Amino acid sequence: MARSNLQTVTSLVRSYLDEAGEPITWNDGVLLPIANEAQRKVVSMLSGAKLFEDEVTLTIPAGLTAITYAADPPTGDPVIPDDFLHPMFIFERPAGSSADFCGPLWRRRSRFSTYQRTQTLGEWMWKAGTLRFIGATTNRDIRIEYKRRLLFMSNPNDPLEIPGSENAIAWRCVQNAEFSRGNPNLMATARAEFAEAIAELKRQFTLPMQNAPVRRRPYGSEGYGGTTLLPRG
Repeated sequence: MARSNLQTVTSLVRSYLDEAGEPITWNDGVLLPIANEAQRKVVSMLSGAKLFEDEVTLTIPAGLTAITYAADPPTGDPVIPDDFLHPMFIFERPAGSSADFCGPLWRRRSRFSTYQRTQTLGEWMWKAGTLRFIGATTNRDIRIEYKRRLLFMSNPNDPLEIPGSENAIAWRCVQNAEFSRGNPNLMATARAEFAEAIAELKRQFTLPMQNAPVRRRPYGSEGYGGTTLLPRG
């Protein structure tokens, strides 16, 4: 079954507002910014759900020290995904290998422990929207586990980020619409419906994740004897 989209929300909003007699009042153009605000509100209230985590595998050529959001990067250079917010963990292995990824790599906050290159990357930093490395002497594959940023909806067919969130987003839109029209009674009704829809989403996504078992991540990397990965230098 296809995921609900922006058009699902705008249709719901118009039905909740009972605007059948004047459909032009709350057309898609008017509701677009309201719906985007509503989706961001829903996402912020579900911060305990791991719905905005993803991973990507990139090949890092030998000597490369930075990956950015460049819209037109040099041919062959790796590119950070459009929805990339910030990295959480990075793992590595020889480029083209089918072996398991090793790591996670050490994260550095201000400077690297050394600038002497080896066959592995070993460390990384995230600064000003750029992923930085010392650079390895060999090509490396890396797997980045990252937080996704919420993309702006602009097309009626754009899917909602959270499955099943159409009611919550729609009621948030109605709440804001009634606020703009100065209708406190319907605004209060919409607020209560929004709270109930959020509570249902939390039951579906946030609470089950709190009881999910978490496996400890292995530490170790090629070039470090298979033992705990220690800082270089």
